[in-house]
Amino acid sequence: MYINAETINDLARLLGSLMMIGGAVLSIYKFIERDRTQSKTIRAIQTEQTLLCYGIKACLQGLCGAGL
Repeated sequence: MYINAETINDLARLLGSLMMIGGAVLSIYKFIERDRTQSKTIRAIQTEQTLLCYGIKACLQGLCGAGL
């Protein structure tokens, strides 16, 4: 088989297309992974804020002597 400029051009286009598809798949994977990490962090923050709110409510109820 003889390798000419057209064959090299075809291989370069194929390689470029494969790299573009791979880059798109990688960027989608990174986006999903970042979203999962952010969701876990947000859930942890929400839990912490809930506990803080309960503590503040208990302190205020203790100061007032009545239920809020």
